[in-house]
Amino acid sequence: MWRTQISLFCLVLCIILLEATIIPSLWSSLRIDFLIGLTMGLVIYAPFAPGFTFVLVTTLLLQALTGARLGFFPLVYVVMYLFLDLVKNLIFLENFVVQAISGFVLSIGIALIFSVMLDMNFTRTGTLGIFISALFTGVVTPLMVFIVLRMQVSNGT
Repeated sequence: MWRTQISLFCLVLCIILLEATIIPSLWSSLRIDFLIGLTMGLVIYAPFAPGFTFVLVTTLLLQALTGARLGFFPLVYVVMYLFLDLVKNLIFLENFVVQAISGFVLSIGIALIFSVMLDMNFTRTGTLGIFISALFTGVVTPLMVFIVLRMQVSNGT
């Protein structure tokens, strides 16, 4: 169990590096959310308690490193984790097409939540950036779920 958590934590550090420095340097409006795929993978392949704790700790770390409003990232991602945990009994989340569509929809939903809660107004370029980011998030989500599966299998959990 500890090896899996440490492997996932190293993956999160790589994700934070990608999300905070490399991807915004390519295009400042592009925000690919790897954490959606990681959260979905934890919902599908990890028990509830370690997965929930990991998402909570990860979002607190992400909040600290990105300078977001206090408690906002954990609130959004914990609610998303609980929603996915509820939905996994209704929808077959192991299918990569469902994962891609869910990643796209969740990315758009999180962007809308951020815009409503933070009172942001988007220009045409900002809306295009959100849509393209959601498309890339939908593409990356099945890959992240697969990485979580491989980590779970390789560490014997």
